[in-house]
Amino acid sequence: QNNALGYLKLANTDVTTPDGEKSISLGFTYQNDLLSTVSSNNVIYSYTYDNWSQITSVSVDNQKLIYYEYGN
Repeated sequence: QNNALGYLKLANTDVTTPDGEKSISLGFTYQNDLLSTVSSNNVIYSYTYDNWSQITSVSVDNQKLIYYEYGN
């Protein structure tokens, strides 16, 4: 399912695990045409960017996982 700008906002798929088949749902949000969050199974991955649209960090449930710095 896409939003008005054509960006993916919802995806569903079924996967088979050793425990059986499970359904996975992913939700996507955008801010200023950049991916802002991905949510799946009550886990939220958040992305932040600098003024040049370069990714600066990735957080999982508000815990910073990765931080990027760029040189001049």
